[in-house]
Amino acid sequence: MDIEVIDYSLVGKGSGSYYAYSVRTTVSDRSYTVKKRYSDMLNLHKKLKKQMKHIPSFPPKQMRNHDVRVLDSRKAALSRYFQEIAQANLITKSLLQFLEVRHFPESLSYDYNHLEGYAMEFGSFDNIEASSDPNHAAVFVHVGDKLFQSKDVVDDIIVTGVLKAIYD
Repeated sequence: MDIEVIDYSLVGKGSGSYYAYSVRTTVSDRSYTVKKRYSDMLNLHKKLKKQMKHIPSFPPKQMRNHDVRVLDSRKAALSRYFQEIAQANLITKSLLQFLEVRHFPESLSYDYNHLEGYAMEFGSFDNIEASSDPNHAAVFVHVGDKLFQSKDVVDDIIVTGVLKAIYD
C-alpha cells in the first residue's frame, strides 16, 4: 500500500477559501484519489492517535499558509506522514474510510501485532467495541490462527458452518 500527497489546490474565494490536498492511495493495482483539507487530516491523526500507541508525528500548521513554499513544504510533510503510516503497517478501518479505499485485499500481509485494540475481522479492520445488542458478539480471529489456515476438508466444513451460522 502506498499513500502520497500529490497536489494541492485552492477551493473557494475570499475569507472562506482553503487549500485541499490530493491524496493518492495505491493498493495492489488500484488507485484512489481524494481531496482533503489539512484540518481533516489533523482530525484523522487525532482519531488514529486514540486508537494506537505509536503513530508518526503530524506536520504542524504554519503561518502564511498561502505562500507556495509553505504549501509545498506542507505537501511534502503530509506525504511523508502518510508514507510512514503505510510503511509501519498502521492500516485501520478509519484510515481506509478516510482515504475512501473501497477494495483492500485480504492477501496483503501486514504485521497486526502492534495494533493494540485491533484485530482482523474476517477481512476487514474494526475497532473492538462492546455491542449494545446482547445477542451480538463480534468474532475475531488471529491472523496466524492455525484453525483458519487449515487445508483439512473437515476443518473447512466446520469453519464454513460456523461462519454461515454467525453471519446468515
